[in-house]
Amino acid sequence: MKDENSSVNRFISKTFSELSGSINLNGDFDESCILTLSFLLYEKVKTGSAVINIKKMGGNNLVSNVNIKIRDFSGAITISIASEGTIDIGACGQLFMDIRLGLRGALEIGEGCTCNGARIVAVNASITLGADCMLSDEVLIQGSDQHGIINLDDMEIINKDYAEVKVAEHVWLGRRATLTPNINVDKGSIVGACSVVTKDVSKFSLVVGSPARVIKENVSWSRPWQFIDEKTKGFLAENGHDS
Repeated sequence: MKDENSSVNRFISKTFSELSGSINLNGDFDESCILTLSFLLYEKVKTGSAVINIKKMGGNNLVSNVNIKIRDFSGAITISIASEGTIDIGACGQLFMDIRLGLRGALEIGEGCTCNGARIVAVNASITLGADCMLSDEVLIQGSDQHGIINLDDMEIINKDYAEVKVAEHVWLGRRATLTPNINVDKGSIVGACSVVTKDVSKFSLVVGSPARVIKENVSWSRPWQFIDEKTKGFLAENGHDS
C-alpha cells in the first residue's frame, strides 16, 4: 500500500529546466531557479491532476534566484515571474491561482487553503495566507502598487517601500474581494463579495463595501452551509468559542 503521508512529506528539488517535462515552462530561467515538490504532488503533476505553469513576466533579462516549494494541491497554478522571489505553499485542497512574483516578493500559503480563482501579486511585497483560508473566484490580493506615485513637490516616488499583506487563519475572501497593500485580516473573519479592504480587519468580523467596513462582529464561517464542520469546530474551540 502506498504511504501517502510519506510521499507528501518527502520532496524532490530540481531546477525549472530539469522539470520542464512535467511543468509548463515558458521563459529564460537560470540554474538558481528551483522548484521543490512533494513526491505526492510530483506524481499528480505528471498525471495532470495538478497543473503548474511557470512563465517569465516582462523584459528580456535572465531570471535568477527563484525558490518555489509546494507540498500538495489539485487544480491549476500559473506563476508569472519578473525577478527574484520565493513561494511556499502547504498541503492545500483545490487551488486555481494566478500568481505574480518579483522584486524579492514572498508568498506563503498555509495548510488546507482552497481557492476558486484569485490573482495574487507578490511583487516588492510579502503576502501570507494562514491555514484553512477560503478564497472565492476573481479575488485580488495586491501586495504592492507595482507602479510609482510621484510627489511633485520633491519629484520623489512615495510608494516604493516593501509592502506586506497578512491574512490570518480561517479567513473567507468572497467573490471579487480585493485586498490592498499593507493590511492585516485577522483570524476567522469574512470579507464580503466585491469588497475592497484598505485597512486592518479585526478577528471574527464581517466586512463589506468599498472601502470595506465592519457590519457584524463575533462571527465566523463554515465551509458547509448546513452545519459546522469538525475542523471549524476545532478552530473555534481553540479560540474560546465552544458549542
